[in-house]
Amino acid sequence: MTLAELHIETPRLIIRPYQEADALNLKNGIDESLSSLKEFMPWARYEPEAVIHKERRIERWNQDIINDKDYTLGIFDKENQQFIGSTGMHRRTRNGIFEIGYWVHQAFQGQGYITEAAQALTNFAFEYLHAEKVEIRCGERNIKSAQVSQRLNFTLEYTFRTLEKDQEGKRLKHQVWCLFKEEWKNDSTNS
Repeated sequence: MTLAELHIETPRLIIRPYQEADALNLKNGIDESLSSLKEFMPWARYEPEAVIHKERRIERWNQDIINDKDYTLGIFDKENQQFIGSTGMHRRTRNGIFEIGYWVHQAFQGQGYITEAAQALTNFAFEYLHAEKVEIRCGERNIKSAQVSQRLNFTLEYTFRTLEKDQEGKRLKHQVWCLFKEEWKNDSTNS
């Protein structure tokens, strides 16, 4: 799949590969949302970083798309092209399992954008990437992310402890929500 071919539209969103020109918007979105990102995204502890690092990361992400390894995409408002957040489909194995990851700029939280984007990516994974299973993983404390999974009819498959610890030294727990292809086919919400 080429970068130009990977263009997903929903009623309100365009989900597409990042372009070099998106680097500043990506940086600003992360910087402006850092307090909420640090709560659930381990990579956020290394932020903020310079725009040049975002440009390099975008190059790597796009190379991964071209090589069919990983799909990191930007979420943009369909009407005005404003940056809303980031998402991706990450191969967990070569046997048809993808994990959807996401975050939203704090100014756009609570407006259903992530549910809309995750639904579109779920459909894309099953229809175009021939996924057999799609997962959404989130911290056990990340209630909003779990609610996205529930709205999309994913099933909580298991919870596991991670290597990461909270501020009191307790191991963090992550949930794995799953949807299999046959469940998706029988679900009327995936249209």
